[in-house]
Amino acid sequence: MKVTHAGIFQLNRQRRTEHSLPLAGYTPGVHSTDDIFFKLAESRRVDWVVARTCDHAHGKLSLCDHGGRAARCPLHGWELDTATLTYRNVGVTKQTMPFHQEQDRLFYCVERSALQLPEPLRSETPVEVSVRFLAHACLVIEIAGMRIVTDPWLIGPCFSSGWWHTVPPKSDAMDLVRDADLIYISHNHSDHMHAETLSHLRRDIPIIVPDFPSNSVLRPLRRMGFTRVMPLKFNHIYAVHDMAVPPIHLSILQSGDFRDDSGLYVSAGRFSMLSTVDSNQLNNLMLPQGVDLLTTSFASGASGFPLCFDVLPQEERFQIVTRNRRARALQVLQYVETVAPRVYMPYAGYFTEAAPRDIFIREHNIKNTSESIIKMVLAAAPNVKTIDPFQTDSIRFAPDGQVTTDVVPGTPLYHATANDVHSYIATYKTHATAFDSRVIRDYFATATFRDNLIVYLVPTDDDFTPVAEHEGVRIDFRGASILAETHPSGALLEEFAAAEPDGYRLKLIKARMDVLWHVIANRLPLEELSIGFQCRIDRKP
Repeated sequence: MKVTHAGIFQLNRQRRTEHSLPLAGYTPGVHSTDDIFFKLAESRRVDWVVARTCDHAHGKLSLCDHGGRAARCPLHGWELDTATLTYRNVGVTKQTMPFHQEQDRLFYCVERSALQLPEPLRSETPVEVSVRFLAHACLVIEIAGMRIVTDPWLIGPCFSSGWWHTVPPKSDAMDLVRDADLIYISHNHSDHMHAETLSHLRRDIPIIVPDFPSNSVLRPLRRMGFTRVMPLKFNHIYAVHDMAVPPIHLSILQSGDFRDDSGLYVSAGRFSMLSTVDSNQLNNLMLPQGVDLLTTSFASGASGFPLCFDVLPQEERFQIVTRNRRARALQVLQYVETVAPRVYMPYAGYFTEAAPRDIFIREHNIKNTSESIIKMVLAAAPNVKTIDPFQTDSIRFAPDGQVTTDVVPGTPLYHATANDVHSYIATYKTHATAFDSRVIRDYFATATFRDNLIVYLVPTDDDFTPVAEHEGVRIDFRGASILAETHPSGALLEEFAAAEPDGYRLKLIKARMDVLWHVIANRLPLEELSIGFQCRIDRKP
């Protein structure tokens, strides 16, 4: 298997929308329209213009005080300081938009462009392609005898017992993945880079990953022993050489927010497909158009916010769950409208919270269903063919352009029974008998992360009651070097409750002791705690 650089996408400008806004009725200060914020100075000159789109999950920011000093996103509570154009929750700065002003009128424009292959890489050669849904975000793409597999999670839970399959893979799934010619892993969340599933693969299997500056996918895969991990640059096109006729081209696109996430474009002859995975506004919606197959996440509910945030009243948490679910559905529509695919399939959302200790999450983390998403897509784009993995798992794109679907016969690879769930959690608890707060302290002491933040990390039982016999850790990220100290959990809770931070932030994380130890001992991302619903969080402000 050889993957070589073949070029870079070209931009095909599709739409440029110009906007004009009369300023006569506005007083000096920060103001909003349907799509922008702008600041008008005392001199009647506009200082800056920014989009109202939040840089986290692309919700719509709204001014949240009468002086226009801050704007808040309803999805996850990100708050933009309009004096500095920096989000108060994290150290992310919002980029300004180009504009010009003529007397008392503001002019700005929004451009939309599409990606297309360079002319030398385009081909009208007929080709047969099959795409099979295995589970969650795991697809098998077969083109001219070559097998590409995406994000394999096939067995057991992910996010440290927080997530379990709702559509289990069939009995031949592991063999299909083992025999893959190429694996694509989109990002380091364990429902996409699943260590237990990957442990069944040969160490020299070729794997392509996004070229994140953080090496958040490359580094752990190499630590697992994989020897042929290839980081691909975003928006660059790579040819897969394995005697394929026509050539197969791949490109990894970056999530439109600040997170380490990505999507995959695949092209061969007349066929093309795009998987957006979990990305928010993939490549800022500059995407290939008219693809044969589009797959996107759809469910929502894949975050510890808001249900794990004790700082929020319970009713407000439930309202945010509903808003997030609707926002995810609208994002699906946005992708379908932008990409204009022939076929659409919702994927990367087939999970449930099966552990008895997570019953609160399971009852209140209401998700979109594939059926409801498909109904919505058909209402907006009736010419798009839709595929529901609950009903069919195999799609064939014939050389003559015909699309057919089928159900692959077979029994499930496994069922997540109550005994399975209990067994995994019991194993975590057994390993956690070695729990040592000093190890966690030392883990943070060597971190490179810096922020105006103090974190209180408190180990708890299954019900998030602090475990008295184990100390917690106080981590101060504010200085040139991190100050991490162990303290009795009760003292940390009292300090957090009494604190009134001025110019910095506090976060209290109460984490189940068995999962906290599992994450630290296995050097997993700390997001395992929140995305897996294994913690409860409070914060100031």
